[in-house]
This record gives sequence, structure tokens and C-alpha cells, in this order.
Amino acid sequence: ICEFEKLNVHQRLHIQSLTYTFTNEIKKTDFENWLMKLPDTIHRIKGFVRFEEEKGKVNLFQYTYGVPSYYPQDIAFKNHFVVIGENLDSREVYSQLKDLENKY
Repeated sequence: ICEFEKLNVHQRLHIQSLTYTFTNEIKKTDFENWLMKLPDTIHRIKGFVRFEEEKGKVNLFQYTYGVPSYYPQDIAFKNHFVVIGENLDSREVYSQLKDLENKY
């Protein structure tokens, strides 16, 4: 007989997520500098972002374990952005994303 233990991912792995919606374009170099400073506990980021240098263009952004990818989009999606990590400090990440927007 095989027994399975019910696993509560949130309690055992301490995974949290944060959803942020950009209201402005951001500078790509500032965004990439932010990415380079992320802790290893950030496992995944996915969302849509507009960069100041690419006026009006939307990018699908994906980040998995330190590897960023950008995919230009033809449709103007809303700039929803999701960050997933272990022991995520949501307030700090929210503040950092807000700062990226408020620089301009």
C-alpha cells in the first residue's frame, strides 16, 4: 500500500507571487540593471512591458532562473507583470518596480 502526503506548496516551499501593472514605459537599461540585482530566490517573471526606447511597442518578457527573454508583440497587451519567488519580499519588489516607472 502506497500512501501520499498532501503537499502544501505555499507552506513547504514558501513560494509567493506579486502582480504589478506598469502604467508607464520604463528605460530598458534600468530594467536590465534591476534584473541583474535580483536574488536567486526569484524563480520566474512573466509579463508585458513597454520600453521608453521602443516607443509604443509591447514586449512579452519572460525570466526563468536568471535568463531573460524578450518577445515583441503585435497586439497592445496591458502591462501586467508577475514575479514568482521563494520568500518573496513583495513590498520591496513592488517598490523597485514603481521606482523604475517613476524615473521618467
